[in-house]
Amino acid sequence: MRAGQLDKLITVQESTTGRDAYGGVTDSWATFAQYWARLEYLGGAERMGSDQVRGDVEVQFTVRHDPSVSRLTPDMRVSWNSRTFDIEAVFTEGEQGREARIITVERGAGA
Repeated sequence: MRAGQLDKLITVQESTTGRDAYGGVTDSWATFAQYWARLEYLGGAERMGSDQVRGDVEVQFTVRHDPSVSRLTPDMRVSWNSRTFDIEAVFTEGEQGREARIITVERGAGA
């Protein structure tokens, strides 16, 4: 893969749990890793809920393989351009496993 094709800087985030000042449990997202990626739209679907049409968009981010890529899970998400994408799957491919595909879904896109 040519470096010029990796033109989107994405941030992979993982869910973290902590305590607030009152002892309550809080959930937030923390940066796990950042990668330069190529973005490809794979398709989408619309669904009706609460009298609104909501769209889901499936997006593939292709990155150079890095040891941290093998630790990505569906419990994580990708953040890019003020948008969030739930990770569905991660595949390593290409010549000698040099590329990884992160398959994601942006839920409620355009809502």
